[in-house]
Amino acid sequence: MSGGNSTPTPVEYTITLHVTCAEVTNQTKDTCCNFGQSSGTNEEFNINVAVGDKIKWKGQYDGPATTPTPVINITKIQKERDSEIFGAPNGVIQGSGSPETVEGTVQSDTSGEDEVYTIFFNINGGQQLKIDPKITVQPRA
Repeated sequence: MSGGNSTPTPVEYTITLHVTCAEVTNQTKDTCCNFGQSSGTNEEFNINVAVGDKIKWKGQYDGPATTPTPVINITKIQKERDSEIFGAPNGVIQGSGSPETVEGTVQSDTSGEDEVYTIFFNINGGQQLKIDPKITVQPRA
């Protein structure tokens, strides 16, 4: 028997920050880091999600072989505007694990919102760097 309304299943996204240089500074982050996008800057990178979707941010070193391999830690995600699509206290989700990753779930009543957020990351526990991509919350189909 078929028919009736079913609730669409939330989607789990993994956003990978690809780092291609063993050392990155605020001046070189745009040439040494990307989200796998084919064009545009890291700040123009946008992911479309829906309420209930889960997002995990992780780092990955894709540069020349070095010993030891650099560890990319995503230390926190912080909102930049008034909307709060993750329901986190003060708009901040802290990283955890080793290497550090950050996870968040898109909260209800956020459909139609655009969120600029900051990803804070470091390489091997060094200098804290940041990139400001976007998330758009769309109605669940």
